[in-house]
Amino acid sequence: MAEDKTPLSEVKGLSKKTLEKLGKAGIKTLGELSEYSLDELQSKIPDLSKTTLKRLLDKVNELKAQPVIAEKPVEEAKAGKGKPAGKTSRKMSGKKKPVKAEKSEIEVKSEKPAKTPKTRKPKISAKPSEPVRRIIGRVYSFERGGARISNNKVLARILDSSKKIEELIGARILLKYGRDITVKGKIIGKHGNKSNVKIRLDKPVSTAVLNATVYM
Repeated sequence: MAEDKTPLSEVKGLSKKTLEKLGKAGIKTLGELSEYSLDELQSKIPDLSKTTLKRLLDKVNELKAQPVIAEKPVEEAKAGKGKPAGKTSRKMSGKKKPVKAEKSEIEVKSEKPAKTPKTRKPKISAKPSEPVRRIIGRVYSFERGGARISNNKVLARILDSSKKIEELIGARILLKYGRDITVKGKIIGKHGNKSNVKIRLDKPVSTAVLNATVYM
């Protein structure tokens, strides 16, 4: 084999780590590598995987299979100088263009695939959207205690008949009035025998809240 003394460092596709492990095992040329079988290499160099060792041996067998091109002797080359120019030109014109050798399996596998561009995902706002609310009633008065008026408690008439008054107690609501003024609150109980409820607001309001729409 012509490549017996070829250093492993000249073989494409071998990493530095692989070369170091082979060198520590005393294997530095293709000829030295070809002396071992796959099982022998596994026991001699346990740090290398079976797949890597098999690729190395395949590379050795591939180089063995390549034909050796013998160079023409110098005397034969000199003797050819006396031939007519016409015959030489015909021979040159008949030569085929050299075909590029295909890459070996170990070289192809060592090449890293091109990175595909990452598609940017649309940013999703962490803030949840405002839930869809429905109208359930209207404010008609403040809660009174004698001559005292509570400016953070109002009375509302429930217009929505889909739910019973008892089911609405404890529910969070939203009042909307004026020029898009909103205030949140909570239904705390019934008021009277009709479909009226008491609402405690999160903050005091003015008399402009009267006739405000109640949303839930």
